[in-house]
Amino acid sequence: MALYCTADVEISPMTREISSTAFSLACKIFADASVLHTAVDISIEEYREYMQASFDAMWKQGLSLVATDRTNNELIGCLVACDYAIQEPSTDQVPYKLKPVNALLNNLEAIYLENRQLEPRKYMLIDMAVVNSTASGRGIYRKLRETAHQVGREAGFNRVVGELSSAATQHICINRFGHKVCAEIEYASFGYMNKTPFAAIKEPSSIVLVEGEL
Repeated sequence: MALYCTADVEISPMTREISSTAFSLACKIFADASVLHTAVDISIEEYREYMQASFDAMWKQGLSLVATDRTNNELIGCLVACDYAIQEPSTDQVPYKLKPVNALLNNLEAIYLENRQLEPRKYMLIDMAVVNSTASGRGIYRKLRETAHQVGREAGFNRVVGELSSAATQHICINRFGHKVCAEIEYASFGYMNKTPFAAIKEPSSIVLVEGEL
């Protein structure tokens, strides 16, 4: 069932049949291109092992999407979303390399939750959204986001939340969608175990948590 379709791109709900391919794409892009994950030098295998259970729990909530190139039926992007109030934490032990990333994200979330009381079916979290480099420049990330916002509205959510570590996603969500920055941590100033593991990240200068109305 297509939620959005042009001559060359189709966006549809993530299904069990496509979920493993989407998981592989997401893990590869996060491990290879995310400023956070390249900073800690996590391998695709380590990241896959850690993320598998939570990825499965999220897409099964029915809010996640895939983007397919209609010219060759290739999966070129995916977006994984869930109810922010009922996230299921990973039961696997956090890999040593990922501990600084988790600490950073936990601190960011704590800032956001200081003044909020979460209720089920109110806040939708966009946990992961990736586009294959072969399909960059075609507006697919933006279209995945817009379609996810539509899915969230129809499911009864009234807010969308995202933790944005890259300059590109920050630009789209803040400048195009008008999402509000509700929490921010500068990479250079974040300390973990007497080190600054993200100090080498220059662009962007910080990670932000943004919230928008649906």
